Amino acid sequence: MAEEQQTLLMDLWGKTQTIGAWVWDNIQNIDSLAAILGILLFILFNFFKFFRKKPEPQPLPDNQSTPLEHTPTTSQRSPSDLEELYYQSLDETCQLLRLNLVEQNLGKRANEQRISLAAVYQDQRIRLATESEPRREERGQEESLPLMQALAKLPSKRMVLLGKLGSGKTSFVNYLTHRVIQSRTQTSEDLPAFLANRPIVRLLLREVGLHLQESTTSAGLIWQEMRSSVQQQLENYLQKQADPPLAESEFNTFWAHFRQTFTRRQGILLLDGWDEVSRADAVQCLRSAVIAFANEAAHQDILIIVTSRPSAYEREEQRLASFWQAEIEPMNQAQIEAFIQHWYQLIENRDPRQAMQRAGRLVQTIFENPALKERRDLQEMAERPLLLTLLIGLDSAGKSLNNSRPKVYGEIVDLLLQRWQENLKETLPALRPELQSGMQLLAKSPDALLKALQKAAYETYEMLENKEAAGGGLEFPASVVLGNLSVPCEGGEKERHVLDFLQERSTLLMAGSQPDKLQFAHKSIHEYLAARYLLNDAEWEEKITQHLVQNPSWWREVFLFMTKDEADGRYGSAVTFLYNVLLGQYQREVLAQQRLLILASEAALEMDLAHQHDTRTSEHLYSLLQTELVALLPSQALSLLERAEAGRLLGELGDPRQGVTVIKDGAFKGLPDIDWVTIPAGQLRMGSEEEDQEAYEDEKPAHTVLLDAFQISRYPVTNAQYACFIEAGGYQQERYWQLTRRGLAWWQQAEVQAPEYWDHHEWNNPNHPVVGVSWYEALAYCRWLNEMPLYQGKLIRLPQEDEWEYAARGEVGWRYAWGQTPDAHLGNYDDAGLNQTSSVGLFPAGKAFQAADGSGVHDLSGNVWEWTTSQWGASSELEFTYDKWAEQQAIRNRLDTEQEANRIVRGGSWYFTTRDLRCAVRFRNHPTNRSSDLGFRVCAFSLVADC
Repeated sequence: MAEEQQTLLMDLWGKTQTIGAWVWDNIQNIDSLAAILGILLFILFNFFKFFRKKPEPQPLPDNQSTPLEHTPTTSQRSPSDLEELYYQSLDETCQLLRLNLVEQNLGKRANEQRISLAAVYQDQRIRLATESEPRREERGQEESLPLMQALAKLPSKRMVLLGKLGSGKTSFVNYLTHRVIQSRTQTSEDLPAFLANRPIVRLLLREVGLHLQESTTSAGLIWQEMRSSVQQQLENYLQKQADPPLAESEFNTFWAHFRQTFTRRQGILLLDGWDEVSRADAVQCLRSAVIAFANEAAHQDILIIVTSRPSAYEREEQRLASFWQAEIEPMNQAQIEAFIQHWYQLIENRDPRQAMQRAGRLVQTIFENPALKERRDLQEMAERPLLLTLLIGLDSAGKSLNNSRPKVYGEIVDLLLQRWQENLKETLPALRPELQSGMQLLAKSPDALLKALQKAAYETYEMLENKEAAGGGLEFPASVVLGNLSVPCEGGEKERHVLDFLQERSTLLMAGSQPDKLQFAHKSIHEYLAARYLLNDAEWEEKITQHLVQNPSWWREVFLFMTKDEADGRYGSAVTFLYNVLLGQYQREVLAQQRLLILASEAALEMDLAHQHDTRTSEHLYSLLQTELVALLPSQALSLLERAEAGRLLGELGDPRQGVTVIKDGAFKGLPDIDWVTIPAGQLRMGSEEEDQEAYEDEKPAHTVLLDAFQISRYPVTNAQYACFIEAGGYQQERYWQLTRRGLAWWQQAEVQAPEYWDHHEWNNPNHPVVGVSWYEALAYCRWLNEMPLYQGKLIRLPQEDEWEYAARGEVGWRYAWGQTPDAHLGNYDDAGLNQTSSVGLFPAGKAFQAADGSGVHDLSGNVWEWTTSQWGASSELEFTYDKWAEQQAIRNRLDTEQEANRIVRGGSWYFTTRDLRCAVRFRNHPTNRSSDLGFRVCAFSLVADC
């Protein structure tokens, strides 16, 4: 390049000398001089244009694609050129973080440091599930995996990813898109290899749903939408770069190339926001189109991932046949801590020590604040990445998070109102004077603005109640908000600018699916504002009670916000209000009263009534809630989901039932309160008969077993009971782990301090069975119990499989613990639809050894698999078979074996089908397995018995 410039310079200098000589010889008049001066200026202009200093290329943020050095002109752009421009544009779109909408300071720092999505993304964890039944040996064995890793284990090329609002669905879609595009030029550590360098298209289904009409045909719709999305992405990018626009013929040629490549090279189609298609006709049209696209033979190798909120994917008519389902798990404490630390390391990158200190303080606020720990207010918010980012923004802005949920939401709303006013100041100067007058109506004082929005929130929440019943969404007419803000609804450009601001820059509101629709940024913000409006009404108690009687599910969160907010200021008033709600001034049906009881219990839990019932009224309320919740568990009026919720609340408020938690008083206070059921000596017909169509081969041949009397715990060991072992130092004392050599080695190497899911809120309710415990942990628990004075004279251990089956079937030989036929109302298994553990004793006791009062052994069919002492064998092949029952009896239940043996588990679980719930079913598990549907119960024998 230097030699070329030098040659050109010499050539220009020579020509300049020649021209100069000619000018000297030929100037005749002033006109000739002017013409010649014009030529010279032209030459000088081009001279400096060529040799001016070129701007240095700016470094791109980490993980962004390198742009093309030169964008070809229209005549030069090939399909491959346009493909590169499309991916560059899509990558930039997916990498964009609009953190200024979360918190100004956070957004400013992110922009200054050019933080992209790739820099902050942290993978969520999922478990795969499907409508079809996996092979029996695979059931319950799915790991909880990071989402990107789970893609490599996806059994098919069709998946629906479910997650609550703010759980990270869209972030995953954008991050996956970025990583796939990035893999075109470099390798990516977290992208599964089979996804590298594949064509990819991302469709935002909210935009797709806007123009779907009843007359829209589903045939070819997905290709049409893909084409439209790709074309729009390209056109926007070319316009942004001030490049020649995209000609229709040019795009047609490109699209033919792109579509062929997408099919041939196993493209990736991401359909984000299934729940954001609100109209029923549009959903059905889209569903038909996706199914048709997925079923085409030419598309079998295309990976299709759909994202949705669970509520929009519950009914059969909403689901996509043959698509595997996966639900994003809430972030656990370790993930939340890592997320916060990562963020502060980015925004405080100049001072790593300060970053860790600030992150540590926020973690402590979320998890260790005594005022919030019981209700887990901040913890539950922090389980979703979007809300956790908002909390980080609040903390970064110096806002206090050491408050109750209403106070935290008050801080959030205050912050968003500040952004409203700051964005308005930025917007006004850019408008013409005649348009500014309309926008000035939004420039109210914070108090006036808050009151107007609270009133709008309540009015629209009432309005949406009927819409919700008809399956509608959370959108409402913008006119309601405009009216409360005193903005005339006159149409025209002035109103359009006001609406644009409310939809795009107000931060508290956002656009709906139609130009004249709005919705609040989050449903919980809508509910909080409506609650605040009602609390300012002199007749708030009567009004919210009437709402609750008519539609308790819709007004639930408003009611909870109100009672907690009232309790923060006037605790006694809130207690009296709850008492009045329960005792009632209205004549109510049984079902309405029971649902109000559940709601009141939720409010009491949020008010921390379990630890604040030191007055006569609060003590009466607390006792009333406990008693009524226990009575509610077998209710025939409530749905099973509602009964399960009542059980959960009972566990968190304090379950008074015998045998469920811990001993409350006396010398043995704080020890597990295990309630024993005596199983008399008898005879068991063990296994399944040859003619049983559902039986597995390992259940045969059926044979007769004689058993001595023993005792078995009425319920599986609960979280509350297992917590006693942890608190007693069970994981620190070596002697509890010495029953087997391999168990001791596992304890030494694994260095665990609690069960696998101990810090997961959905698994650690005090009255639910403990899960995530290995066989070794169950043995250690039994050894610890044997040291307790309470159990002197007894030997406590895990049951053998014949003892377990006898307790479940009795001499009658029941097929299921509850009887001979399957019934989803009698046990927690997959047909019940709870999708997790439930409170022990939620379902009736088993029929075998049931007392006249209906008491007996609970949860023997369903809820959790239960460890036994019995061996399966060292491999997946069954070694301890029923045809060798007698000869293997001496070694069948040996604990310390030469080879590490799989152990038999019994009873089925919440995740399994009726076939696996039969009392005869034998299933194996490795002794180190710690799955979310695996627990245990204990049995006891007199020390004089042969154990």
